[in-house]
Amino acid sequence: MITAAEAAEAARRAPHLPLGEPGVPRLVERLDGGPAYYLVPWGTASIVQGIVQVDAGQGGVLGVTLFQQPVADPLLSPEQALETAAGGDLDTTLHGVRLVWQPCQESTSPVRPFYEVVWADGRRAYVDMSGRTLDRLTPLGRGGGGQTSG
Repeated sequence: MITAAEAAEAARRAPHLPLGEPGVPRLVERLDGGPAYYLVPWGTASIVQGIVQVDAGQGGVLGVTLFQQPVADPLLSPEQALETAAGGDLDTTLHGVRLVWQPCQESTSPVRPFYEVVWADGRRAYVDMSGRTLDRLTPLGRGGGGQTSG
């Protein structure tokens, strides 16, 4: 697996990027068994103009998503996700927080991952990048008719 620094260097080689620099790469693990990848924000110190998706295994650029309007940061921090999922009860024993993704009704795009928050007692919650907390991710249904949660 490549390092975050190698992912940032790989992002520099992505085609069609505006003038800018890579931000802090964030590792995303696939819940569906697919390969892990990094999301590398691209922009300046104050704005993000897009995200470069980099394969965590080989370092190849998987895709570039440019935003119509630059944003401050399209990805929540792990601390923001934990605070949101815990609902202010930060005294509970935490097992871990990680960025994850799988195709689901809540997100069909790998640049819109979730934080999976797992407590020591086995409870888990998913926090999307808009700060919405979900108890589970809803698999994509076949033929439509599925319902979203949250």
